[in-house]
Amino acid sequence: MFKSLQQLPGIITIFHNPQSALSQSLLKTLNEKAIKLGPAQPKSLVDRASKQWNTITKGPQNEHLERYKVDVSEEAPTPDQFAFIKTALSIHPMCKQAFKSAFPKWGSAVNHVSDVNRLPDYKTVFGKKPVSQLIDEGLFVPPLLVDWDNSLIAADESSLQKMLQNHSKSTEI
Repeated sequence: MFKSLQQLPGIITIFHNPQSALSQSLLKTLNEKAIKLGPAQPKSLVDRASKQWNTITKGPQNEHLERYKVDVSEEAPTPDQFAFIKTALSIHPMCKQAFKSAFPKWGSAVNHVSDVNRLPDYKTVFGKKPVSQLIDEGLFVPPLLVDWDNSLIAADESSLQKMLQNHSKSTEI
């Protein structure tokens, strides 16, 4: 909420595997779509006046706006991040598919929202294993993208495009 009041871009994290062609492709798409060329044009008289006043008092603003910030992590999600990811499963059906893709051992058990409560906790899933071991054991299979502001997760091009639709709308004034 405060980010939108301050007109700050949200953050999308990609849990990235540099050896994965899919992960490379999703990161490229994420970075390309992050930049919005030209400023959002104010629609109301008050917004236009405010923009002019800011230009007078602060100087010209950067003409390239970010729709969102990209956070790249080559680590597994933290306990808090994993808890957030589990809550996203009840937000949109595409989140369930992304979870199944990123966490195949546990994702196969998620068919209904109530199944989320039966998912194991963080220590059971990850323990203290390095990401490479989690990948080798099939416990965590990046890429996984998390839109923190909209509580959405994605793991393929189609679900990423759906996720980014929220950021196209949110940058218009």
